[in-house]
Amino acid sequence: MTTRAIFWCGHVRPPPSTWHRDEWGKRAVAPNDAMYDRAAQINGLELAFQAAQALGARLDDIHACVCDDLLPRELGKARLPATLEALQQITKTLGRHAKDDDALLFIATNHGEKARGLLTEPPSPIIDELDDPTPFLTPATLDACLAAIPGRQALVIAACYAGQFLPVAARPERVVLASCSADEPYWIHKADEGPCSAFLAELFAAWCGVGLPRSDGITPRARLPLDEAFTQAAERLAAAGSRNTPVRAGAARW
Repeated sequence: MTTRAIFWCGHVRPPPSTWHRDEWGKRAVAPNDAMYDRAAQINGLELAFQAAQALGARLDDIHACVCDDLLPRELGKARLPATLEALQQITKTLGRHAKDDDALLFIATNHGEKARGLLTEPPSPIIDELDDPTPFLTPATLDACLAAIPGRQALVIAACYAGQFLPVAARPERVVLASCSADEPYWIHKADEGPCSAFLAELFAAWCGVGLPRSDGITPRARLPLDEAFTQAAERLAAAGSRNTPVRAGAARW
């Protein structure tokens, strides 16, 4: 049995939901703290990296489609761009080598758009036009990409409107864990050592026994089966007054 992981992060700047039209109808970006967003994605990918290793993935079996230099240095491999073509390239390659008893962990730390999916890597320079310059990673596209890989799969989506990916869990031996419903923006947690996804921090603390150095109580704990870990994470987030309630669908042996 081989455990593999794919990380996805397609954007570290304001998502389209923060854009507005000026008096000529052109897009304009609302004021934001881009460095805050970047730090949140770096911390999210660090948690993803630790979780993948804790679940048994070797360095050679961890792959990434990431829009910037956000990956932990320990990963030691070049990233692919966060484009649909790059994701298709990875999944086709993995599909040729995977077996029915293998496991795949897909983790997205990204911006999402309601009913559209996850943002992909923007072109450089960004084109200033009325239509969005890049496609989205939709639930249907992600489902089609991962269909090439046999074995059980766990998809962890930490993004706005993450619940729109729950239908992807219709495949047997696949579970989807989402940071919020399909109708909610996702609120990043502010911690003393930097911003991060409280959903990822709580889930991976309970499921994988890993975490960032923290001072707010989200520390690595005894490792639980996935179902129990998700339940505990949701309960802890609710007790802490989280604005979002994690949702899940499907089942997989973990």
